[in-house]
Amino acid sequence: MAAPNAKGGSNFFLKTAIVVIIIFSLIMIVRLQIESNNLQDQRDALQTRIDELDESISELEYQLEMAFDDEQIIRIARRRLGLRLPNEIVFINDIRD
Repeated sequence: MAAPNAKGGSNFFLKTAIVVIIIFSLIMIVRLQIESNNLQDQRDALQTRIDELDESISELEYQLEMAFDDEQIIRIARRRLGLRLPNEIVFINDIRD
């Protein structure tokens, strides 16, 4: 009779081990799915930021190109420095709206 008890004990241990492995596997699957979702959210946020920065870079490159345009240089000289071309006549308007 000692032999059937030993066999039943090892069978119980095997079943318990299988149940523990299945529970552990399910927990790991859920944990990995949550982590995957979080990483996808981070990736989406970073991609949005990259798109915003690319747009900003394009705008800054355009402004940089415009800075070397003769018309832009003249516009800046007039507005910021109060300069004028030699053949221009400047009219001053003191009337306020």
